[in-house]
Amino acid sequence: MIELVVIGATLALAAGASGAQMRRRIHASRTLERYAHWRSHLYVPAARSKESPRVEGTKSDVAFTIDLVKISGNLKTRVRAPVTKGPTAKVAVVQRGSIGRALRLRAKDEHLVGLDAFDQAYHFHGMAADEARAWLETSMEDLVCLDERHDVWLGSDGATVTLTWSGVEMNPLLLDSARDVVVSLASWHRPEFPYR
Repeated sequence: MIELVVIGATLALAAGASGAQMRRRIHASRTLERYAHWRSHLYVPAARSKESPRVEGTKSDVAFTIDLVKISGNLKTRVRAPVTKGPTAKVAVVQRGSIGRALRLRAKDEHLVGLDAFDQAYHFHGMAADEARAWLETSMEDLVCLDERHDVWLGSDGATVTLTWSGVEMNPLLLDSARDVVVSLASWHRPEFPYR
């Protein structure tokens, strides 16, 4: 008898978890679809159950994608764009107190940009301080909008810029800010080394 109760409880928990995942997937799809419609971007529904729905669009001649991704079992909102002006610096901007430990970024690799609000909120790696300040002049407000989110990570491997943070983003204004940060880094280049 006890075995039947345990099996029944296990099946009920599994069904509940599966139902919760389905509700989150439907909610995420609707959120991205509404955002795409609101901003006149393309909404692409998930073709398979393990894929994420996505938003595709262009801003300032930079193509970008907004979707969802699971990283270490955690669902995250992700914005990506290809670099448009030749290879750019490899950059990592990591929210303090978040995934920096997982990335094992060493303090000696970190650069202080010289902007107090930014230096207190983020670890910065890969670009000289003066170059970072030049880029942040156009991006600081949008990056600051993401401060209330958790596990904010912005990176460039030289070819693609990626921004992620925890959870499914429902605020269209924060999606705008994230898009703008990614687009600005994807189209940024060093003034002293113009791209051809």
